[in-house]
Amino acid sequence: MMPFTLSSLKESKILRTNNNQNNTTLAVVLLPTEENNIPFAVAVETCTDATTRNEAPLFTPPLKHAAQVLHALHGDVTVLITDEHNNTTKTHLTAGASFIVPPKCRRALTSTTPFDVLCTLLPTSFLKGKNDLTTTQSSHQSAAAAARETVQVLGWDVEPTTTPQHSLKDADVQRMLNAERNRARKKQRQKASPNTRRIDDVAAFRVPRQTNRLAFLHDPVTNRGIKFTYALEVFEKGHKTPRHTHLDAHELFMVLAGDGGRGVYKGNAQGPRFETVDLSPGDVVVFPPGLVHAIDNKDDAQGRLYTLQLMAPNDAFAERVQSGEALKSLEDEDICALLAERCE
Repeated sequence: MMPFTLSSLKESKILRTNNNQNNTTLAVVLLPTEENNIPFAVAVETCTDATTRNEAPLFTPPLKHAAQVLHALHGDVTVLITDEHNNTTKTHLTAGASFIVPPKCRRALTSTTPFDVLCTLLPTSFLKGKNDLTTTQSSHQSAAAAARETVQVLGWDVEPTTTPQHSLKDADVQRMLNAERNRARKKQRQKASPNTRRIDDVAAFRVPRQTNRLAFLHDPVTNRGIKFTYALEVFEKGHKTPRHTHLDAHELFMVLAGDGGRGVYKGNAQGPRFETVDLSPGDVVVFPPGLVHAIDNKDDAQGRLYTLQLMAPNDAFAERVQSGEALKSLEDEDICALLAERCE
């Protein structure tokens, strides 16, 4: 048994969001938190038939114990948010944009075109103003229990019997992750709200003494209301990350593009041997606290490896990365690979 969690878009179960038969949006559940006490949950909410989405938005129940990080993988989508005082606001996401929905809010995704949105549920223990997470096992179990409760509210924990398709096909994964499908999206973007961030609008940093780069979409340095990091990480061909561990944090990687991804881990904490697992686009890996691990991009890879990276809690990760070389932004090559923009 591997000492970490590995999932894949192509092998994940598909559910109807809110378990509502009239809802055309489906949830592809990558991390349901059912095993290993992972303190967050991850799913892709996907809609391939958006012709009626603007007519009657379907709101989620309010999530009392979790914030939601929404990241648009494909398409244009409007997020409607109703707070506990019944005030409704909206923001617009395009591919590559990310937005945090606060706890105790109901939200709906609306669009007149198909979309795919990655939704990460993070318990309120990862927000400022809550008790600091400690290294005790009970704190991890408490956060995992909150994530499981939130999953139940959204209906992500039911059996996938309400949909005609129980898993994604290769064409579905290619639609979600292939940048070429973004060429047709609208050129004009609405003004982003303060906590909406897009990968071509944020600064990037080169990790000290390494070749990988990170563009932080959400981090506690720029947003003091959170205690986690959510970033786009780029690994050069042949990159080898120093083998390391995190005392208190779970670290997630979701591969967006690249054929050379490789997870490295120490199967036996007392032994010298490292083991590896190949990672392909659509794969998600979560390394738990205390596990020696790394992400490499093979020497024979065709090009760069692109991943979404989550560190929960931050564990001083953002501060360390941002002590490295500050770059204006991701390179044009990166934006071309991820969004099919700046390709000339």
